[in-house]
Amino acid sequence: MLGSMRRVDVWVAAADEPVGQPAGPGVLDVIERARFDALTHAPTARAYLALHTLARQVVGSIIGAPAHAVRFDRTCPVCRGPHGRPTVIDHPGLHLSLTRTSALVGLAVTTVGAVGIDVEQVSAATFVGFDEVALHPGEREPGGLPTGRGGRANATMWVRKEAALKALGTGLRTDPATVRTPPTGIPTVVVPGTEPLTVTDLVLPGAAARTHVAAVAVAGASAEVVMNGARPPR
Repeated sequence: MLGSMRRVDVWVAAADEPVGQPAGPGVLDVIERARFDALTHAPTARAYLALHTLARQVVGSIIGAPAHAVRFDRTCPVCRGPHGRPTVIDHPGLHLSLTRTSALVGLAVTTVGAVGIDVEQVSAATFVGFDEVALHPGEREPGGLPTGRGGRANATMWVRKEAALKALGTGLRTDPATVRTPPTGIPTVVVPGTEPLTVTDLVLPGAAARTHVAAVAVAGASAEVVMNGARPPR
């Protein structure tokens, strides 16, 4: 794992699948536990717990620490609140990104550079007004995109954009409608004045491929994207 010069390791799993150790709130830190306790929608809470347990186990296996002992810094660069992109304290060369829906959780880890991952339900991108919310004005023009787009095409554009914006560190503080959908496999400047990113569409496992789409973005040129099973390495 992480042995390649340009490699991104990805885990995508059902939110109710067991991970390497039984998922329990005791593995979470104080900030994670407070967020978990505040979630009243059971599927959302289950996915949150599964994702953060997975992240702690994967990172712990890499740095040689128990899952509960992994220390994250989530300081937002704008307001200094504890909800920014997570970094691993004392391990600045390890980059990670987390994503979840109520059904799937996803994690990307790399030493290449800044990384972003996003997963989305296809059905979530079928609402009226999607184009105004998610598409660049140039993409809305006649001929800007293929006609007859459905939910899968919409969701694919969305996850590419959000993965890229996560890798840039802004997330949805940058309006997705102000950026064009990045192509897959080609280094692209997504936001003027920022470094190029390469986005890769992910092939999801099993039944998830019918209901969800996902993408990962990494700083610079393309990297080898390795899909791992739900169980973290030992």
